[in-house]
Amino acid sequence: MKLNLIYILIIILSHCFVLNEAGMNAYNDLKGSESKKLIANAIQTAELSALNIYLANNGMSAGITAIASLVVVNGLLAQKLYPYVSKIEDGSYYSKISVLQCVEDIKTKGAISLGLSYSELPSSGLGGPLRDAALLPEFASCELEKSESFIGVPKVIDL
Repeated sequence: MKLNLIYILIIILSHCFVLNEAGMNAYNDLKGSESKKLIANAIQTAELSALNIYLANNGMSAGITAIASLVVVNGLLAQKLYPYVSKIEDGSYYSKISVLQCVEDIKTKGAISLGLSYSELPSSGLGGPLRDAALLPEFASCELEKSESFIGVPKVIDL
């Protein structure tokens, strides 16, 4: 009986090891590089939403053509810069639920916070995209949960 249990354990562990080494996770987790892409896309969307919020609060007299083009460029650059300022590790796995929650929070809470604070933030210049890439996840209070499947076995019970 003990020998069969050991064989089963070895098979399970080797299966999980092979999947993780091949970049495939057997569970509902996202690789860090994929998480960065999803969050970077959310940042660009949040920039556009923040512009709408800013214009709604300040009226169209806020100079829509100048601001709109700057925000679009800001959003594109923030999207490209996020992977470099992020603390997410490319090879690690993160809970898909926490990543998707972060994405939604950036699109809502992050966009609202940024839109309401545009007039209080220093003029963007070259630091604007870098500022926004760092600020939006902070405004959204993104707390990504690293996958606890070190060998492919998820944490089931908190002790």
